[in-house]
Amino acid sequence: MHRDDEKDERDVARLLRAAGRRPEMPGAMKARLESHFRRELADAIARRRLRRRRLLIGAAASLAAGVFAVALLLTPPSPQPSMVARLTYLAGTVTIDGRVADGTSDLRPGVQIHVGRAAALAIDLGGYDVRLRENSRARLLSRGIGLDSGVLFAGSDRAPGRLPGLEVRTPHGRVSDIGTQFIVATNASETRATVRRGALRIDRDGDHIEVASEGGRARYAAFDKAGNVEVNSAPARGEGWDWIHRAAAPFVLEGASAFDFLAWVARESGLALRFASSAAEINARTTTLHGDLGEIEPLAALTPVLLSTELSAQVSSGGELRVSLKASR
Repeated sequence: MHRDDEKDERDVARLLRAAGRRPEMPGAMKARLESHFRRELADAIARRRLRRRRLLIGAAASLAAGVFAVALLLTPPSPQPSMVARLTYLAGTVTIDGRVADGTSDLRPGVQIHVGRAAALAIDLGGYDVRLRENSRARLLSRGIGLDSGVLFAGSDRAPGRLPGLEVRTPHGRVSDIGTQFIVATNASETRATVRRGALRIDRDGDHIEVASEGGRARYAAFDKAGNVEVNSAPARGEGWDWIHRAAAPFVLEGASAFDFLAWVARESGLALRFASSAAEINARTTTLHGDLGEIEPLAALTPVLLSTELSAQVSSGGELRVSLKASR
């Protein structure tokens, strides 16, 4: 018998002795009372044991939770997987780790990339369209790309937050995108980051600034090792941007829909595609185009390509490519 149970029995016996003798009650009644008393006593003991067991279980659970929490704190976080890099376009002489690149070149973190004169390279880096201009030197990182010298373009059609942020490390600081299209140019004296859609974050020497495009205009931040920072507005198209069209695979016009062509023009030009009506969008999706663009720039191709269609398009001052049906004559 458990020690507490023995104590309960002794307490009951002591109480009965202290009460003294009582008139004898009928045997049947006495038996019923004793049976009832012992059942109540057994129930009380069982409840006490149950409470004690619950306390022990609760204490054990709390101890286990504490051990698990400490283990989580002491366990180093799992490293994020590296961004997968895939070559999408190559023109001219490009070397990767000193070897001339081709369609089978291995693109992994740590490789050194040199884009030669009159050359260009485009890669899909974790869902980002990254293009390197001629005379650029870069290296792939696990979470982005290091630009040692030259110029790169990067962008994505996906909404902010849908991709791991792309980092561009330069000799003067780190540039991170916040849902954007941007260009980074760096040389021995400074780095200039220009954003035409979305925003950029620039980190240097423990400080950071954010630069965002606004009203269809791009903005840039120029910074150097001495701590000088200049932020100002810049054109979102034209000189400084035209090279990116020649650093990617050309758009195949023959057999494409007018919608795909317009989406390409908008993406390559940093514009938001907008249709004036659902009828205009349906027309664009059901119209098949023919011909060859050659080396014509995307915006310059709008008028000749749409000439034989029922669609017209124009660029708004707010950074939109607005498409509508031509007025009936």
